[in-house]
Amino acid sequence: ERILAATPQLAKTSRAWTDLPLVSLAPFYDTTLDLYSARGRRSRFDLKRKLQTNNIAAAKSAVLLGVGVALLPTWMIADELERKQLVRIAPDLAGKPLDVSVAYAPDRGRPLRVRRFIEVLTDEFRKSRS
Repeated sequence: ERILAATPQLAKTSRAWTDLPLVSLAPFYDTTLDLYSARGRRSRFDLKRKLQTNNIAAAKSAVLLGVGVALLPTWMIADELERKQLVRIAPDLAGKPLDVSVAYAPDRGRPLRVRRFIEVLTDEFRKSRS
């Protein structure tokens, strides 16, 4: 799941989260965010970008520094959310799930570590879908 996150200090600076500056992550979004309710209803928001990057780690760092709000995967910010370094903004909304594709050559000659990696990925995705 991808959620909007910001520092608690930044979140307190505005009555409406849509007034918060945006750290945008190209190529996934620019200044327009499509967010979805639990029932799948889409809402579109236009925000003022303060920073744009194509690096998700840089986006996370910028959010932690209080630069703005960003749409980040929960697995990446789980520790910061637990430690209250970041807070979830608009908790009833989330980003659309992104597809993941893995391409690999046929089984013949595939190293054991690659086969195990594929098995782990497959198992984890099955668990996350159930």
